[in-house]
Amino acid sequence: MISEDYKEKIDIPYRLVHALQTDGKISETSIQFASIPTPVGKINFVSDILKLYDIVPKYVENFKNNEKSTELRRKGNEKFGLKKDEEALETYTYSVVTAENDSETLGLAYANRSAVLFKLKLYNECLQDIERALQNNYPETLKFKLLERQKKAQILTLNEDKVAYHQSAPSIVEENQNPLIECSSSAVEIRTNPQLGRYVVATRDIEIGEVIAVEQPTFTLLTDRQWCHCHHCLTLCYCLVPCEFCTQALFCSTECKDNAKKYHDYECSILSTIYSLDMNSCRILPLRIAILMKDTKYKNLEGIMHRSDQVYKSGRYEEIHKLVTNLEMRSVADLFERVTVSAIFYQLVKNYTNFFKDTDQECEDVFKTLVLHHLQTMACNFHDIENLEMNEVSGAYEPTTIGAGAYNFLSLFNHSCAPTVYRRSFGTTIVLSSVETIKKGDQLFENYGFHYAMHSKADRQAALKKQYFFECNCRACKNDWGTFDVLPHIYSSMNVLILHYKKLAEADLKTAAKIEPEVITALKQMEKNIPCKNFCEIQELLKQCYSIFSNIRRKLQEKLTNYPLLNDDYASL
Repeated sequence: MISEDYKEKIDIPYRLVHALQTDGKISETSIQFASIPTPVGKINFVSDILKLYDIVPKYVENFKNNEKSTELRRKGNEKFGLKKDEEALETYTYSVVTAENDSETLGLAYANRSAVLFKLKLYNECLQDIERALQNNYPETLKFKLLERQKKAQILTLNEDKVAYHQSAPSIVEENQNPLIECSSSAVEIRTNPQLGRYVVATRDIEIGEVIAVEQPTFTLLTDRQWCHCHHCLTLCYCLVPCEFCTQALFCSTECKDNAKKYHDYECSILSTIYSLDMNSCRILPLRIAILMKDTKYKNLEGIMHRSDQVYKSGRYEEIHKLVTNLEMRSVADLFERVTVSAIFYQLVKNYTNFFKDTDQECEDVFKTLVLHHLQTMACNFHDIENLEMNEVSGAYEPTTIGAGAYNFLSLFNHSCAPTVYRRSFGTTIVLSSVETIKKGDQLFENYGFHYAMHSKADRQAALKKQYFFECNCRACKNDWGTFDVLPHIYSSMNVLILHYKKLAEADLKTAAKIEPEVITALKQMEKNIPCKNFCEIQELLKQCYSIFSNIRRKLQEKLTNYPLLNDDYASL
């Protein structure tokens, strides 16, 4: 699940509350706010207060600037000269996105990026950037260097090592596919009761390592590593191309750039302003959903809420819309803050885009309703999309969040501090597998970020109550299992597997593939001793194996061997 740091409230809601406190109007405003029955009414109420106190987002101009691009290219050259190749690549990419369209500056930025791509043996990417440089007024006096690099790269592409961003995602064989849940195995079903809502149970015994679901997202958002991941599909790419109009979006291909138009045409002019606010960037996803749903769903929200379908589908908006908001459990302060964010988004879209051109008031009201609705559903239902990346301090590869996604079926799994399933990302596709034997009739549990081995019961209970509005009653909480440091250690011949930890921490793919079956066998042997240190350790080994098979962004320097540098390290300085 997506984590939200409630200590870091965005600036405008804080300023608004502070203004109300200064005027002694907190109590009066809270009572009025709570009495308003509709989402639109609440948003309009808060909008009026924002206007009254003249608290509005300061619009941040978002334009290309050749002077800034040139300065970034200069910094990239410095990093390249110091052999900080990955930092140079990142800086050159920012130079590309900042340069003015069809300018010599843009051509120079592409050319310099091609130089570091060549050095990093990314020859296909190098060739793409050389072609872009030549198409963007690259200086005639420097072309001989660029053409020389082009010839060398064309030869070297024949022997270029293809580095996979992830292994092929597992699939569910046809005979095991669930006829009622589009993305899942027939080993599970969805049930409902008043206390638990919708949840997932096993229809048969599920063995450790079984793939339970393979789901693609209905909506996604890139939240980090913007310089090397596509704004639209989130694919890892080191030769991204920029949006022609803003400095915030980069794409892996013309196809992705075109596919993104249905939402980016509207967010383009306001992204810089949104990023300037003290806001969890995941909150842009509800805004994007509201934009994307304009043409297809605005006239039929009531129909969506009452439509029934025997098959639970992935990639369909109806399932996302019906996820719980926990509205009745939210404090007035929590809801007021989310309504304020909704009001801010509405003002930005209304004032700085043509989204509402040729629309009526009903359209604007539905937009407000959807933004607020998904600002409530996101924290309890949407999921992180992760990479395995090297920790610069420890040198170990650890999960790093690069984006967020709305996944229809995965949103139905309840939490346990001792989870029985584990999810990992293959691109934006999430694969869910069992990491413990699950008996027929048992509920399947994932973990919302609070594990018994890592966090005390008191800390887990407090955090889950604050963000997810429930008191955890899982087996670890009911039986008061201790954290890892106080768990018993059981002697077993399988403990030798822990010796592989160093190789797995280094994200060694061969080691992961080799020991995965042994790790599963060891987990089965240790299940009777749960909770114990051994089971926790070996389960973490299995999770690390799975993570190594999925998204991984290796340090680019790992690709280098003894490679002789070209005489022209720089395309142009």
